[in-house]
Amino acid sequence: MVGGNISSEKIDLLVYGPNKPIVDNGFSDQFVLHPFETRADLDRLNPAVAAKIRGAAVTYSTVRCDGKMMALLPKLESSLPSASATTTSTPITRASITLS
Repeated sequence: MVGGNISSEKIDLLVYGPNKPIVDNGFSDQFVLHPFETRADLDRLNPAVAAKIRGAAVTYSTVRCDGKMMALLPKLESSLPSASATTTSTPITRASITLS
């Protein structure tokens, strides 16, 4: 294939915040979803699973996605700014993350 290396494997995606059908229905065919509604839920994240997560979607604006949370995800490459949009066509972009 010319132009890139496309993998048939699904990417592990952390879904952080309240459940949103638009995320479940729109991303489940492309990603392995790991839903965590609250910080207490996220604190129970299995380290083996955390090591596989490469992207994150935050479903609600009051859920804090801070450096401490991102530090749990050593392979995090991308994040979706908000999964509350009315469409699932939001492209995932590489993010430069500075942890304090």
